[in-house]
Amino acid sequence: MVLMDIPDYLPAMQNCMDALRSGGSFIFSLAHPCFEGTEREYQDKGYVEVKEYLAEYCLPQPFGCLFHRPLSHYLNAVIQRGCMIQEVVEPKLDAAYASAAPEHARNVHVPSFIVVHAVKLPALNAG
Repeated sequence: MVLMDIPDYLPAMQNCMDALRSGGSFIFSLAHPCFEGTEREYQDKGYVEVKEYLAEYCLPQPFGCLFHRPLSHYLNAVIQRGCMIQEVVEPKLDAAYASAAPEHARNVHVPSFIVVHAVKLPALNAG
């Protein structure tokens, strides 16, 4: 849950994948880049609005930036660096919990984050 906070995230991903043995798992999570609106915006409007999904930009946070990037940037980086995506999960919030915490109601219908599981493929020998 850190790649979207790193301005130059590709070397960080590469380091993670370089540390894996063949068949090793690389599992990471991200704030879901499709749904970046706040809980307050959802409560006010009743829907999630996507404005500039395909662009890369900084969303100022109290202690730095969250860097919005399309999901394809992360998934393609994993594939291009020799891993195969095994599973992608977009967890939803349990409805019972959401009814007790109405400030999180949108998360029953719209995931806040995404989890990716990739496995390092065996290196191909050139000779």
